[in-house]
Formats: sequence, C-alpha cells, structure tokens
Amino acid sequence: MRADPVRHFLDAWNQMIAPGGPFATEEIEVRGQTNRVFATALPSMRAIWEISALQGDKPYLIFEDEHLTYAETHRLVRALAHRLRDDHGVGPGDRVAVSMRNYPEWVITYWATVSVGAALVGMNAWWTTPEMDFALRDSQPKVVIVDGERLERLEPILGDLQRDQSLAVIAARVEGDLPRGVARWDDVVSGEVPDSLPDADIDPDDDA
Repeated sequence: MRADPVRHFLDAWNQMIAPGGPFATEEIEVRGQTNRVFATALPSMRAIWEISALQGDKPYLIFEDEHLTYAETHRLVRALAHRLRDDHGVGPGDRVAVSMRNYPEWVITYWATVSVGAALVGMNAWWTTPEMDFALRDSQPKVVIVDGERLERLEPILGDLQRDQSLAVIAARVEGDLPRGVARWDDVVSGEVPDSLPDADIDPDDDA
C-alpha cells in the first residue's frame, strides 16, 4: 500500500516538536495570550550574538577590501553598547535609529542596540530630509547613527530636532569637520573596551 505523504509529514513534525525533540514546543502566556513557543529557544537576540563569539577569528563582515573577524566585531559592539548606555542612557524600552548604506557599522549598530535591550529603528537610506524628519520625530530615538550622505540630509533639520527632543548623533565614514554636537564613530568605539557587554534586563518579548 502506498504511504500517505501527509501522514508521514505530520508524524515527522510531531516527533520534532515533542518533548525532548530538537524543536520541542510548549505553551506559555505572552502579554495575556497563549502562544506556542520553542522550549529551548534563546531568550533574546543578545544571547544569539554572545554565542557567536565562539567563532573567534573567523571572518564575519566583509565590505570591499575591509575585513572584520567575529572577535573584532564583538569588540566594536561592546564599545558601542557601553557608549549607548553610559553616555546616552539607552536601555530596554528605548530606541536607536540607524540611517546609512549597508556598511559594517549598520550591523554593529544593530547588535549593540539589541544587546542593551533597546529597539532598532531602521531608516530607509533613500529617504529625503523631510522623510528623515518625520521618522525621527515619530520614533523618538535617543540616538541616530548615520553615514556621511545621511548626515548631509540630517544637518538642515538637526537643530530643530534637538530643540524638540533629546537626540544624539553619531556619524560614520565622514571626512572633515562635523556639525556641532555630532560625535565621530571612530572616537565613539576607540579606547579601552570592557570585556563584556553592559548588564541589561531583557525580556524575551521586549521589542527589538
């Protein structure tokens, strides 16, 4: 007799999600709703990032002729994470915006932001100055990290934004002088860097 492919699939599925299976699930309450979740899932994106440190000196980020290993990237993520928390008070419930091309700094900003429990606001790099203005007023990030081209679009509205809200700016890949109050990426991530990420109380259901 020909095997039933649907039954075969369902039997395999049930074995996978059963207690002790590689994708075991359980039901828990999340914000008042019962949800099925993976029983052995890592509790946060920070935990996933921390595990990647085991990759050590293997290549992680490659951009044109630039190469960063996992270890080098972890150092930069720790440096930025501590500056976000210590200098700007960023933590769970806060937001950090990033507006730039697909540079390595985008990825580093992502991991540093979620590692302190904050939510990342990814801004479209094609946005015009008015669109950036709306997005930053709407999302209310504590920090926005930009590249040179996005800084040029941000500069005409920066003064008004900072009068209306607390907004720090970090600029990457910018030559020459920076506008007043804008920090240079290389200065932010340089110097002594702690051996671990900042402490952060991150709930698995926090916004990221």
